[in-house]
Amino acid sequence: GVFVYAGAFKAADPSQFLADIESYRLLPYHLAAAMALYLPWLEILCGGVLIVKRLRFGAMAILSILMGLFTLAILSAWMRGLDISCGCFGNHGRRTNYPWLVIRDLAILAILIALVIGEYWKSKIIQNSEHLLSWERRQAKFVFAEGTTDQPTKR
Repeated sequence: GVFVYAGAFKAADPSQFLADIESYRLLPYHLAAAMALYLPWLEILCGGVLIVKRLRFGAMAILSILMGLFTLAILSAWMRGLDISCGCFGNHGRRTNYPWLVIRDLAILAILIALVIGEYWKSKIIQNSEHLLSWERRQAKFVFAEGTTDQPTKR
């Protein structure tokens, strides 16, 4: 829900979000304008996918990349001494508390990475259990013939 919420604020006022992106002084205008239009909808889409629990791995991977980029952008602005509004949750006009934002973003990133890793291992476990079940089904096709104890025959 966090990403749907954040994306909705940005999508509601793309011109303000564009101003927030430009205040970072990292992108040329045409890329900043494209991000202001499309990034909120990507956040909303990925956040919605996490809520309905479909295609979760891809959504978590995309959001992990975005959170990494957001964190790098905030660190860059902080290191350059910029006094900006981060544009994160529609908090326009408020000045950035860099230490809090970095800690928050790193915490969200860590959670996303843990979820991505968990989803990856979950898929591996399911894949391995399906392989094992397939092997057991193949073995079940062989039954011992009556009267013998060691020679399997096909049914």
